[in-house]
Amino acid sequence: MEHISVLLNESIESLNINPDGIYVDATLGGGGHSSEILKRLSSKGHLYSFDVDDYSIMRAKEKLESTGKTNYTIIKSNFENLKEELNNLGIYEVDGVLYDLGVSSFQFDMPEKGFSYNYDAKLDMRMDSSLTISAWNIVNEYSYKEIADILYKYGDEIYSREIAKKIVAERETKPINTTFELVDVIKKALPKIDTPTIPFCVLSLKFNLFVPPLNLITKGILSTFPSTTIFFSGSVISLKSV
Repeated sequence: MEHISVLLNESIESLNINPDGIYVDATLGGGGHSSEILKRLSSKGHLYSFDVDDYSIMRAKEKLESTGKTNYTIIKSNFENLKEELNNLGIYEVDGVLYDLGVSSFQFDMPEKGFSYNYDAKLDMRMDSSLTISAWNIVNEYSYKEIADILYKYGDEIYSREIAKKIVAERETKPINTTFELVDVIKKALPKIDTPTIPFCVLSLKFNLFVPPLNLITKGILSTFPSTTIFFSGSVISLKSV
């Protein structure tokens, strides 16, 4: 299961790394971005990396150890707690923060995670297995409006109402327990839509669990670290306070 870091070169270049600086990888994943940041830091610099998935942390730790450097700290916490976690460590200023939002490529190859519609698995989609809520709860317990809003808000799904209506109708007969069962329900709701669109519908449920709106992320970071460069995988946002 090979992990492929998205926009690796672009993200590293955009951070404009100061070798003696303090940097944060808000989404450690497989450690691709973190290892490249770490390689560019001197012994005076430091890297703080966040993740909630134990398997990702284990894989990433091996990758970071392979750099031969020790000036890094892995923090098992959601990046929405970034400010509090860093403050607890006495860190009040950072030079850059990297967000690679989404699911690590190797997580799609883990059926038990339930992120891929290619495998029949229990509806889960939790990166942090200690969370009490999963995709199963959303699909089987949320109201029609809540499901439709999630699909539209987090997945830009124009057929969110049709999908939500069919989910609610189907679960009245029996719970929707697996990824294949959810795919079948979505197919019934959208009989004229090709299968490749389905993963977007399925994965959009995940973002309700893990990804707060980007404007809240940037607002929170800049209010705490006003002179910080922030890079989101997929787009570069220049956020330097002069």
